[in-house]
Formats: sequence, structure tokens, C-alpha cells
Amino acid sequence: MPPLIALWVHPRSMSTAMERIMRERGDMSCFHEPFLNYFYGHRKVRILPHFEPDPALPETYEDTRDMLVEAARAGPVFFKDMSYYVIPEILDDRDFFKRVTHTFLIRHPLRSIVSYHKLDPELIQTEVGLEAQWQHAEAVAQTTGRPPVVLLAEEVQNDPAKMLRAYWEAIGLPPKEEALS
Repeated sequence: MPPLIALWVHPRSMSTAMERIMRERGDMSCFHEPFLNYFYGHRKVRILPHFEPDPALPETYEDTRDMLVEAARAGPVFFKDMSYYVIPEILDDRDFFKRVTHTFLIRHPLRSIVSYHKLDPELIQTEVGLEAQWQHAEAVAQTTGRPPVVLLAEEVQNDPAKMLRAYWEAIGLPPKEEALS
């Protein structure tokens, strides 16, 4: 069964750079925040400034999950998304939870929160994202019996080649050095 790899992030964690590197590998389908429509469109947690639902993406949790699983039937899939978009739903969705290779990217909270606040001064505590990431990572550790792969954004920034090689090895992907340029 082809891998279904998730990079669970929080806002302003330098995750788009990680997503870009994974896209540049060229050997998997990549999705950018597929659960965004669910959180802000379907659940309507709050109105996100400048948010327009992507009509190409599903709006419910179940339809988004099914889209990702279906894509993974055809080949490897990578997606980058926020844990707070799917907590608590994913914790109760045992089949999907077990199907996904859960990895995490975190950035120093001072840097990420200040950066996000500049973009959206109305952010709510949930959108800081770190609490949901912690709950998510804890659930992964309890379910698998081992800690999940966690990348520190500052370490990736300081030595991207070394950190991406370690990340790929940890999740069972062959190295693709050309994805770094």
C-alpha cells in the first residue's frame, strides 16, 4: 500500500517550505492543507480573513479523508496540514489514523505566534496550533508505542540537506537531493 504521509504543523512554522521540498521530489501527490475547507468552511470556527473555500476540495472531514485515501491508492501521497483542523475527529477515526504516517514540524512559539499575529491580529488560541499538535503527537506515540517524527523548523533552516535526509530516512523515502534546490 503506497504511503500516506502527513506533516502536521502550526501556523508560521515554515511548513510551506517543507511542502515545497516534498513537491519538488516529483514522486508523490501533494496536498496543501486539505482540511482547511473543513475547519473554516464547514465547521465555521471563525471567519478567516481572506479565506475563500477552494471549490476543488471537499468540505467535510469524511470527504477530505476519503479524497486522501483514494489518492493514496494510486501512489504515494504527502499532505501538509494543521492538527487543530482535525482534532478531535482524527483521534476517533482509528482506521485513517492508523493509515497515515504522522510527522510533525514545530517552530519556536515566540517566532511563530508573533509572525501569525502580524498577519491576523484576530487569531484565536486554537489557531496557535501547538496544543492540538501536542495532543496529536501524544496520540501517535500511544497508538504506535514510539514517538513520532518531529522536525524543529530552526534545525531545518540551519541545515536543510541534513534534516531532510534524516526525515526521508525516518519515513522510509529514498533521498532526493535535487528536491532541495
